[in-house]
This record gives sequence, C-alpha cells and structure tokens, in this order.
Amino acid sequence: MLITGLTAGRTYYWRIRVNLANNMLLPSKWSASRTLTIGLTRPGEGAILNYPTPGAKNVEIRPTFQWSAVPSAVSYTLQLADNPFYANPIEKKPLTHTTWAWDEDLAFNTTYYWRVQGIGATGIAGAWAEGVFTTMAQPTPTTTTPPITITTQPPATITIPPSPGPTMIVPAYIWAIIIIGAILVIAVIVLIIRTRRPA
Repeated sequence: MLITGLTAGRTYYWRIRVNLANNMLLPSKWSASRTLTIGLTRPGEGAILNYPTPGAKNVEIRPTFQWSAVPSAVSYTLQLADNPFYANPIEKKPLTHTTWAWDEDLAFNTTYYWRVQGIGATGIAGAWAEGVFTTMAQPTPTTTTPPITITTQPPATITIPPSPGPTMIVPAYIWAIIIIGAILVIAVIVLIIRTRRPA
C-alpha cells in the first residue's frame, strides 16, 4: 500500500493486522507498533549549491557560501574540508539562513570540498548537497618604485660692485699743451745750465 502526503521530518507510528479469509469480522490481533521517520529529503533532493558553484575556479579566499532553501528545514549544517572524504572538516551549525560568509582566510590555490544539509524541526537531517571549488592563486606582490628626490641648491649670491663714477676724458689739445710746456721747461733749464758754465 502506498501512502502519500506524509510530512518530511516527522515520525509516524504504524501497526498491521490480517483479516482472515477476507472476513472483516474475524481480524487478527494488531502487530507490535513500529515507527517510521520521514526523511527531510531523499538522496539527490538536498539543497542546490549556488556559490561557489561545483567545480568553480579562482574563488576568493573568504567566499560567501550560498545554497537554496530545503523545504521543512529549520537550520542547516555546512561542512568544509580539503579532502573529498571530509576527514576533519570545519563545521558551521546551526545556520538559520541559506548564506554564510566564511570568517577566516582559506589557503590560496587549494581545492576545497563543501557540503550542506538541511535539519528539520525534530533534528532529522536531510541529504547532503556537495560541491568542490578551487581558490584563487596568490597575487604576486607589486613592487613600488621609490619616489625620486630632487635636492635643489639655494641660489648663488652674486655681488655686483658699485659702478665707478663718471671718468673725466682729457681732450687731446690739453695733452699737447702739457707736453709742449714740459719741453720748454726742460729747454730753459738746459740753457740756464749752459750759460752759467765758466768760460
């Protein structure tokens, strides 16, 4: 018998009995009661990973993980590991939203595996939705050229001596008079000396 309309994450109790010879008046005793818990999701029906998308490359080292909501989930568990077996994963829970901004730097140029599962109100966990991504390569350090320093000398002090006063230019005829006068004086002195010599 197929029963539909059961609520995900809820536990149901069931039992069975047999009707003898299709006679509703002579049914058998009820079996022992059993329980059935409806899973939050079936395998392959978990959250859809939106970011980083499965197989993404060059993801920043502090990604913001995003996934779709899971019906009937009241919280989520996020696991991150550097191996596909999720040995020693980093786990974040309970997350009440469908996004989580990673709060520490991941390693550069490293492949990471991440998965999310919804958790129902009764604590029943749904199927894992799994993805893988690779972080960006480490940026090469940029070298900065130091600024060029130009040292300027203070301007030289140039001392200009005061210009001499106007020079007097003696006319040529004055020089002629002075020379002629000097010759005459010398001639007179010579004549005086000669005339005074004893005979």
